Amino acid sequence: MEALRALPGGRLLTLRFEDFFVDPERQLGLLAEFLGHGFADEGWSARCAASVVQARSSWHTLPAGLADALTAACLPGFEALRRSGVRYEL
Repeated sequence: MEALRALPGGRLLTLRFEDFFVDPERQLGLLAEFLGHGFADEGWSARCAASVVQARSSWHTLPAGLADALTAACLPGFEALRRSGVRYEL
């Protein structure tokens, strides 16, 4: 995360996975814009957004022991994100 913060402006785009489910066309448009002119044609974002579907399962439905193990495994990443100003609710 420290190395990413050191990048000059315009060299880093942060997108949240969850935001692709809320507004996939907008998120894909941001990605295409970041990658630059010529990356995607006019309808690319809309075509890609049509293929975004919600996951059929969730870590919330895992048995308690597995959910706890997954949460513990992910904590270092969540802590790094928190230190960088990204907030997630567990």
